[in-house]
Amino acid sequence: MSWAPNRFNGWTNGAAAVTATTVVDSTFNNAVITAQWLPPKTVPPINVTFANVNELTGYNAVPTLSGNGYTITPSQGNGYAWVKFRVDFGEGNTISDYDKLTCTIVGDSGDTTYKSIYLAAGESIASGTNITGFATNPLVINTISDWNFGSGTVNLTLTIDKSKTTELTAQELDIIILPNTPSSAIYTITNIQFSQN
Repeated sequence: MSWAPNRFNGWTNGAAAVTATTVVDSTFNNAVITAQWLPPKTVPPINVTFANVNELTGYNAVPTLSGNGYTITPSQGNGYAWVKFRVDFGEGNTISDYDKLTCTIVGDSGDTTYKSIYLAAGESIASGTNITGFATNPLVINTISDWNFGSGTVNLTLTIDKSKTTELTAQELDIIILPNTPSSAIYTITNIQFSQN
């Protein structure tokens, strides 16, 4: 007989979700914070690939197709240049059904050493949005700090923080993988996959 654990799906205070942007004030006096759990569920891995560059939207950055992923050439840096793409998690599924995003990053040129890498998700991420790793940014669902991916090829695993995806219940989301690099840095992201542990 096999056993599958329930899946953590964030915190609530009564019926209200408690997230990184929740204001903690006097109303939290004697609050009861409750962990939310989803029943076991198996979903297939999602391999994200691109048939047309129009599937990628750049903000202060120009995306070009490269292998099964894309290369980003930014005109600004440090959170002000990114490329987003749309992911359909399947009928009845949400991002909370997945545990991690894996990908391969290559630093093609410029300063790509010891940078934070952000994974951001939202129902619609507007052009002009600055993506930073601050805990108060509701779009950022994981941050790897000071990752030294340098000029070589590095396989990354970005764990999906379920405490930050509680309210992301849409089947389709905008996704951004953002190395927080200066405008001189050009990098390529391939082999993008959402999967369970």
